[in-house]
Parts: sequence; structure tokens; C-alpha cells
Amino acid sequence: MADLVITECVVENRNGAGYLRPTRSQKVTIQGSSTTASLPLLASTQVIRLSAPSTCHWKLGAGATTASSMVPAGRTIDYATPSPGTTTYISVIDASGSGFV
Repeated sequence: MADLVITECVVENRNGAGYLRPTRSQKVTIQGSSTTASLPLLASTQVIRLSAPSTCHWKLGAGATTASSMVPAGRTIDYATPSPGTTTYISVIDASGSGFV
């Protein structure tokens, strides 16, 4: 099985330039049924960076489906969290919903 890697970041400003500073990473196994990360996002998280070796779908909260937002195979996407400071988990499911990646 492949893993979705979730890297939590905060936005910092140095010399007038903004950049992402990673604060924590966790992995969630990509399966045919929705799997939820074991840890919620940190309250300080402003941006999440998601990457996976195989195409998968993810969702803020439980219950990812194949209609949820996609992470293409081998790509990394950055997503600004909609509500920093809230208790939010990330769930993931493989692209086909069959468990085969």
C-alpha cells in the first residue's frame, strides 16, 4: 500500500518574502475505503502540503470519496487550510475506491 504524506506548514515572512516552514509530517495509508489520519492538524497550521506516489482523493474531515479533491500520482499540492485553529483531520481514499493503487 502507498501512503499520502501530509506536511503541515506555517507561513513565515523573512526580508519581505513569504515562505512555508514545515512543522510536522504524518502518513496515511491509501486504501480502497476512506482512511483518516491519526492526528488532527495542529492549531497553528496554515497550509498543508500533500504528496502521494499514486493518485488518490483527500478531504478535510472524515469520509473521503473518489469525488473528493485529487492528488495526482507523484505530484505535491499545497492547500491553505480553511479554518486554522480548528480540530481537523484529513481522510484519503485511492483513486478507484477499490484498494488497488
